[in-house]
Amino acid sequence: MAQVAVFFSEVAANIKVKKDTTRMFDLLTIHKVEFTKTDVSIDEEAKAYMKEHSQAKPGVLPLLFVRGSYKGTLVEMEEANEDGALLQWLGLDN
Repeated sequence: MAQVAVFFSEVAANIKVKKDTTRMFDLLTIHKVEFTKTDVSIDEEAKAYMKEHSQAKPGVLPLLFVRGSYKGTLVEMEEANEDGALLQWLGLDN
């Protein structure tokens, strides 16, 4: 798994999930964080990993993992960004 990975669904029917996914991708890109995109709608193994290793409610997407560990949802990511501490929250501030 890459250092930063976003688990999402390309076929999400919920508009909020699609907007949240785009926002998460945008925040990482703006901060020049390299990340992988893992589409759990086509990767059952990744979907099982995500479910087993996250503390998010079932059905909540996108989810962010750093170094294989669950980090949070867009809500937590937005809070860190608003505090000017996104890279620190990700543990990438070296």
